[in-house]
Amino acid sequence: MDNVKEKFYRAWNWLDEHPLFTPFGDGGTGCVHVDVVKVNPENETIEDKESLNTAVRVWIEGGPWTDNANPDFMEEKWPTWTHDYDLDCGAATFEEAVIKFTENVKKKYGDYGEYSSISDRPREDAKEICLEQFLLEVELGQ
Repeated sequence: MDNVKEKFYRAWNWLDEHPLFTPFGDGGTGCVHVDVVKVNPENETIEDKESLNTAVRVWIEGGPWTDNANPDFMEEKWPTWTHDYDLDCGAATFEEAVIKFTENVKKKYGDYGEYSSISDRPREDAKEICLEQFLLEVELGQ
């Protein structure tokens, strides 16, 4: 269990400092949405028949921050987080779900410094590199 707690600690702090998730100097974990649900353990889905939903799972979704607000709803641009479906994940515990989410972020948007050490800091151009990758995928419809 200690290994999971240590990985969770490192993963959370790595995500909290990721340049694509911290454009305003605040922590990047504000762009993480968490749901705690009960699912059918045989297929990991929420069944209409509630008696089949016996396993608790933590589902996490999120994505990079953007200031491209929808002009139909807001006159001024206002930062909001996106929902990148490639990052969605779940696990039996919050700690395991955060570790998976962070691994998905690392795989898709890159590693600005191994999360084996929270003292690592991003390259100066890391935010631009990650943002270019994100915008390219949006443009390509991925």
